[in-house]
Amino acid sequence: MSVARKTLIFQCFQKYRYLTSAFNRPSFQQMIGDIEAGHVDCVITKDLSRLGRNYLESGAYIEVFFPNHHVRYIAVNDGVDSANTGEMDITPFKNILNEFYSRDISKKVKTGRYIRASQGKFMGGLCTVWL
Repeated sequence: MSVARKTLIFQCFQKYRYLTSAFNRPSFQQMIGDIEAGHVDCVITKDLSRLGRNYLESGAYIEVFFPNHHVRYIAVNDGVDSANTGEMDITPFKNILNEFYSRDISKKVKTGRYIRASQGKFMGGLCTVWL
């Protein structure tokens, strides 16, 4: 009687210093290459927005690319698991909301900066000079 062994390999593809809306970030492209090479069986993110905030591209990966490559996708905080198709019904709507949230925050930040500048308030950063 043989005992089947499964190997768990965990690799972190970070998005640090890159916009989540950009799918051309180096770590993401590395992950896609590893998926295409058959090295990845499951992709786990904190939530849907961590994969990407462009709902068309995110949807293409979640609904087409991952299933075509037999990759399970899990978004922990959003309760999305591609193994349970019933949970995937609301996923496209969450992706749309993530994209609008990203655009809304961008507009608010730009408006806030414009208002501060028009009021003559300090707009620079802190100088880190050690004497």
